[in-house]
Amino acid sequence: MPKLDRYKKLDWSLFRSFLAVIDAGSLWGASKRLGTNQPTLSRQIYELESQLDVTLFEHTGRGLVPTKAALSMVDAARHMTSAAQDTVSSLRNSANEDWRTVRISASEVICTYLLPGCIAQLCGEFSRL
Repeated sequence: MPKLDRYKKLDWSLFRSFLAVIDAGSLWGASKRLGTNQPTLSRQIYELESQLDVTLFEHTGRGLVPTKAALSMVDAARHMTSAAQDTVSSLRNSANEDWRTVRISASEVICTYLLPGCIAQLCGEFSRL
């Protein structure tokens, strides 16, 4: 397999786990920050190491110590995270620009008995967007 082909299947979401471990200094601290458990986080770090074909952390009696390879990619991982957050923010802002005011005219009976359920359903559907 050519050297660059292995990166085609790189799971970018694993970098979030990597940065959490770097920032927390331990699997336990990172798992608390991410709301996951240590075994899951450990598997994610192992998977990232496998995909990159590099050791990112040394396991010592004091916990995980980042390798030179890990430290060399921290800035790039932070830039990736920042770019992803900027993209999501930009998409949300552009989606919000499409929203318009809706005015409904209806009789008192319709407003009292029919519209509350319809409006609640619409709000629920749009909140998932």
